[in-house]
Amino acid sequence: MILKGRARLELKDYNYAVKEFNEAVKVMPADKIDYIVYELRAKARFEIQDYKGSVTDWNVFIDAFPKDEEALISRGSAKINMNDYSGAIVDLDEAIKINGNNPVSYNYRGAAKGGNKQLVEALKDIDHAIKLKFDYPSAYVNRAAIKFARKDKRGACEDLNKADSLGDTVAYKLIDQYCK
Repeated sequence: MILKGRARLELKDYNYAVKEFNEAVKVMPADKIDYIVYELRAKARFEIQDYKGSVTDWNVFIDAFPKDEEALISRGSAKINMNDYSGAIVDLDEAIKINGNNPVSYNYRGAAKGGNKQLVEALKDIDHAIKLKFDYPSAYVNRAAIKFARKDKRGACEDLNKADSLGDTVAYKLIDQYCK
């Protein structure tokens, strides 16, 4: 079941992967929990936009591995998609304590702070993400969103153009919609 689930996850057949991981959890002995199943199911659930289920699985995994940076970032991302910005910030703060040089943590925390209307702090985080990784298109898109919220259309459109030049597919659509 786990191997089939992994294969389906690699094939991007996320619904089938979740079914396989559900079966694996059902037959797993209570005294021999294989936490990798929860990690993999959390990833598959995220991809099918079952953010609540993803967070539930990340909770089990993080209880066992509280210093797993990737898991904290992933749970934070799922919480952002659930509009639980404060919860996401807590997870991303913890990820940054573990590794203060990961631009993804700062980018996501900036997005979460933007969702919380903490625009100045959001901008600082996303600027830091870009400082850590200059060619990070998602950070430019997120920074553009913050700049639009701050009524800086020119700066936002500059960021969208930068993201577009770095290959971000969303940026082009946003430029066409907001920067003409």
